[in-house]
Amino acid sequence: MSGQDRSVSIVIATRNVADKIENCILSALAQTHSEVEIVVVDGCSNDGTVELLQKYSDRVRWVSESDGGVNEAQWKGALRATGDWVLFLGADDYLASPQALERLFRACPADLSGYDILTGHALYEDGRLYRSDRLHFIRLKNCLHGQGALYRRGLFDQKKYDLSLRIYYDYEFNLWALSSGKRVWNTSVLLSVLGCGGLSDRPRWRNYIEDMRVRARYVRGLTLYAANLFAAMRYARKAVRFYLTRER
Repeated sequence: MSGQDRSVSIVIATRNVADKIENCILSALAQTHSEVEIVVVDGCSNDGTVELLQKYSDRVRWVSESDGGVNEAQWKGALRATGDWVLFLGADDYLASPQALERLFRACPADLSGYDILTGHALYEDGRLYRSDRLHFIRLKNCLHGQGALYRRGLFDQKKYDLSLRIYYDYEFNLWALSSGKRVWNTSVLLSVLGCGGLSDRPRWRNYIEDMRVRARYVRGLTLYAANLFAAMRYARKAVRFYLTRER
């Protein structure tokens, strides 16, 4: 499918992922949606990732330079993007099918001019399905998955990532978007498949402290108290599951 207001920039942040990045790139190159740009921001890899990117230089826009982590790499990618919409993928993620983007746009209105975010679903390789169409819970937890959503590129001209945040920079951006009245169109299209074991998958209490700090910028009163209690319970459940799995 082609048409006005439907070009997509897929932004991929990488560092020393030579064994994974090619699968991600190939899933993007295989898209039947005709208006796809691939932007890779690499953090000075030294494991063969750069050589692999050179292999696809005719079809992938990429740069390899030092950065402060995934948050800064994604932000750089968003600024380099030229598409109407931006989709973020991790190097160990891939689009769910060659028709993923085409199906998502088919599930959207013909006129997208009034929308700022288009959502689909993201599936972890361990079977967890992350739905991004339950935005009424956004004040309790980040229920808008970066790999399950297309963001209108103009949003990044209005709001910069808070690069002081290590994990929940995307949650802060999502809270800003929804608190400021940005319009979302939800679909049930499976958009991407995600690798497991990333930074946000690990039971680290400091991550949940950051989650609470971000939420406090936009949420007040009993809702904030309940959300933070819920976050502590999620941490405890994840920690128990993580350490039980390690002992097996």
